[in-house]
Amino acid sequence: MSDHILLIYQETQSLPPQWRKKVLENEVRITGIFMEVLERLISSGELPHLSERSMELVAHNISVLGHMWTFRRWFLARHYSIEDYIELQTEFILGISR
Repeated sequence: MSDHILLIYQETQSLPPQWRKKVLENEVRITGIFMEVLERLISSGELPHLSERSMELVAHNISVLGHMWTFRRWFLARHYSIEDYIELQTEFILGISR
């Protein structure tokens, strides 16, 4: 979906306000999914406690790191498989949340 994500980022500013709002609300909704997962992992003891503020920032980082492949694939694809990228970024996120 890299091409679709890139198009959304490039063209969001060109959308009429009501559609731009929907795109941004969807971004917040997706980040909310990551918040829920983080909350479950913290509740189960699989991740250490994070403040609400920190957890929100980590959730946004997960979203942005997921999109980074789209913006930097011209470089990343020459050096990493998508599987390697996902594994390394997952390790990174888990490391900063400890």
